[in-house]
Amino acid sequence: MDLKFPKVVTEEIRTEVKEAVALALGISKDKVELLSDGDSDTPTLRLPDEAMEKFTAELDYHGSPARIALELQGVDLPDAQFRRGYCLPEKSAISTKYDVAIITALQDTEYEQMKNVAAKYGCPQGGWEPVPTSASSSFHFEATTLDVHGQPFRILGATANAMGMTQMAVLTMRTVQDYQPSLVILIGIAAALDPATFNLGDVVLFETTEDWDLGKHTRDEDGKPVFERQQDSIGPHGNAVARMIQSIPGDTKILGDMRERAMVFRGDDASDHIKELKIQGVRSSCVNYVVDDAEKVKKIRAASGRYVEVLEMEAGGFYKAMKELEMPGLVIKGISDYAAKKDSSSDRKLAAFNAASVAFSSIRRDQNLRKIITDGRAVK
Repeated sequence: MDLKFPKVVTEEIRTEVKEAVALALGISKDKVELLSDGDSDTPTLRLPDEAMEKFTAELDYHGSPARIALELQGVDLPDAQFRRGYCLPEKSAISTKYDVAIITALQDTEYEQMKNVAAKYGCPQGGWEPVPTSASSSFHFEATTLDVHGQPFRILGATANAMGMTQMAVLTMRTVQDYQPSLVILIGIAAALDPATFNLGDVVLFETTEDWDLGKHTRDEDGKPVFERQQDSIGPHGNAVARMIQSIPGDTKILGDMRERAMVFRGDDASDHIKELKIQGVRSSCVNYVVDDAEKVKKIRAASGRYVEVLEMEAGGFYKAMKELEMPGLVIKGISDYAAKKDSSSDRKLAAFNAASVAFSSIRRDQNLRKIITDGRAVK
């Protein structure tokens, strides 16, 4: 079967396209032909009929390397699954693809509690194995398996061991390009702005996040310094993740599972508090620094029209990377403290534990999440 490409490509890009198409369709690159079309600069992609039975391919080129978008015909799949970006990463010794990648900013607290929860959900004790990575990488990667109704799910764990949007964006890109998970979940801790709305240990799923630091420093007519913010709200890519954000908070089994495990983690003396814990979708503001200034918090709330409910430091970088990759990804965080409240307590470990608990419980129970994984396996 022949397909016309809508854009002019160079010989270098033609080679990249052939390799990307072969990788995406699981066939030898020798079976992929990119032919000239007479006097036209528009090339024709020729593939074996068996490889094209269910797939069409089109070139969506945004600079080297080429990105191939695959469209699975006749099946109602989430957008992120059938228009998945296949970027050509650096040559890698990695051969295993993963079902879910769970990533964190910090190794202590967030990543440690993720592994603690993983063991409670049946991942083998001591069963986390290091995975190949670039010698120059500052990130930590390891893998395990999770039994989901008798089916082994391949779980990749990764941590940047550093806070901030830039580090998280780079970790996210490296995770997807090198290990090709079907779904990426960012877990960790966040600060709530309103103690009347959130309990310490509540779990929040990020509907949107905005980059508070994006804008221009200038001066007003009186010569006073002002910061003109640029509105930059971003959310997850694809309808499947949006459905997850709607379904997970209303799943009484996931909520009950979180409360039950939190009770064991925290102890009977916290039973009244644990019973009040909840899961909900939120809108957040992403900043590149810890906010420990009550006046700063007031400015953030005022500028957002009081729509922002949570502050943290990574979701903006994560969602931007996942949008660029056209991949499904979700941010799940636990409320660890109240921003700039000097007299408030904090509970980082419980917040990180509960966020990880909701992530693992959702992998087992949420039908939207499991469909993403099933569809991802079909595409791979």
